[in-house]
Amino acid sequence: MRAFLNDESGSAAVEYGLIIALVAAVSIATIKAIGTDLATHWTRIDANLPASVPAPVSAGTSSSTQQ
Repeated sequence: MRAFLNDESGSAAVEYGLIIALVAAVSIATIKAIGTDLATHWTRIDANLPASVPAPVSAGTSSSTQQ
């Protein structure tokens, strides 16, 4: 029984598992924050595009004169 209690061979795996879980949690939180920020920027760009882009020319109308 004492040999079992003194055996620390599995503790490294548990520690690595905790480190991986911490890295995953931080990665997910970072990606989520960046994603929200990017969505805000794209929404702002999308809202400003119609005011700065000229209206498209319809298919039946041509800007050049044909002879």
